[in-house]
Amino acid sequence: MTDRLDKICFLPPPIDTPWTGPPPDPPGVQFKRRDGCEVQIDLPLFWFEPAWHHVAANVADQIAVAVADQGLLVSALHSDLSGPKQASVFCSPLDDESHQGAGDTEIRHESSSHPARILPYRAERYGFQPRDLIGPRVIDVRLSIARDPKGHYGYSPRRIERWKATPTDRPLAGGGWVPAASFLPDVPSLEHLGSKLDQLRILSPRSAVFVSFSSHRLRTDLPSILETKPDGLILRLNDIPLTGMQVAEITVLARKMTDELAGDQIPLWVVPGPMSPDDAVKLLALGASAIAVDDWCEEVIESVAQAKPASQMASGYQGYQSSQSAISVLRHVIEEKLTPKVERFEGLCTSLRAIPCDQRLACLSGRWAKSLGIPALAMPRVTHDS
Repeated sequence: MTDRLDKICFLPPPIDTPWTGPPPDPPGVQFKRRDGCEVQIDLPLFWFEPAWHHVAANVADQIAVAVADQGLLVSALHSDLSGPKQASVFCSPLDDESHQGAGDTEIRHESSSHPARILPYRAERYGFQPRDLIGPRVIDVRLSIARDPKGHYGYSPRRIERWKATPTDRPLAGGGWVPAASFLPDVPSLEHLGSKLDQLRILSPRSAVFVSFSSHRLRTDLPSILETKPDGLILRLNDIPLTGMQVAEITVLARKMTDELAGDQIPLWVVPGPMSPDDAVKLLALGASAIAVDDWCEEVIESVAQAKPASQMASGYQGYQSSQSAISVLRHVIEEKLTPKVERFEGLCTSLRAIPCDQRLACLSGRWAKSLGIPALAMPRVTHDS
């Protein structure tokens, strides 16, 4: 994986830093809702836009559980991970015993139920059910309009089929793409969005309510969104072909604007596109509060979908129909591809704890240093005797 922020390097502690021994286990990341209710997550990593429709619902449910067990928050609706005869284990509340015996229990842990879930609250609410409001850690109110793989502002037939549980022979909209809305239909204007956020806090009293939006009009959109008093922000940078430096610059700018307009307690989560573990930690040091690592997690879905038996090739994107058939593949992919990245991320985060925030990064490029407001690394000039 290529480091997009390779011009930024981590600084070690100053040479006179006292040794303090290994740090304690990470306590997690905490932030507060507007009403003072505290919300805690294991790691500042999340899966923003899983392509659940690329695998069967029962397998998608197992993937969500496995990824959440790595400490990541995972975005999902009940309809993404369940079917008419199968409930979602991942979306089930901890005190709900109704899911016992549903699906495979081989990789399920007691901690891997709703606490690690993000509820994607899209404008159209396709696939949304009232029970989705029970127990998510974060509600993501999405203000960025979606495109399908063919470029329409809309959703592909496969996603709609999953959300609506429509029969394959009677697809919604005749099997074509379904248009996406640009704004919440029950909110008259952006000025009224705050009331909607308050409503969601009441309906889901333990969830933080975030707003996600794209960066195309950052300087005008961000102040307007902050006036609605969300519990946090999710800044989408993955829908523009940005360079690593541009991702870093926008993150720094968004953090600065947020601090100036609303204070430094507002979480700023960033969806940057493909990032290495080193890149993700650097973005945190530049002001992000959590990082989307969709490219790490998509490898899990792709590997499970592509490894299906030849006898099931005719089922196309649905992938494994047997949860048990996917467990060994899923466990192998998690251990081989996802776990090492998460461990590298945790290790780098731990290594920075003893270093003051303004002394953690330096740049190998004077241009990057000036743009990001961090020191340029002063490397000694090496001369050779003739």
